[in-house]
Amino acid sequence: MKLKTNKFKHSERFDLQRRAVSHITTTSWHEIPHISYIYEPDITDFYKEFKILVNNKINLENKISFNTIMLKVVTEGLLLSPAILVCKNFV
Repeated sequence: MKLKTNKFKHSERFDLQRRAVSHITTTSWHEIPHISYIYEPDITDFYKEFKILVNNKINLENKISFNTIMLKVVTEGLLLSPAILVCKNFV
């Protein structure tokens, strides 16, 4: 087995502050629970309704973007159910 040689000739040690931050970050990634979730909803009907809204409001000065409508829907949903944002069983 042949070892690869390092192309870099110069190396520097991190100062104490950078090493401390690195240590704390690494430790937190190992100790703090993490979760990720990907949800891809079907927005076909939502987009059709958006297109109808845009076509009906075509002569308005202020046009409504899809992002504006989506943010409004998410905001209203969170206002109706704020418990979604609270994790009660976090240890």
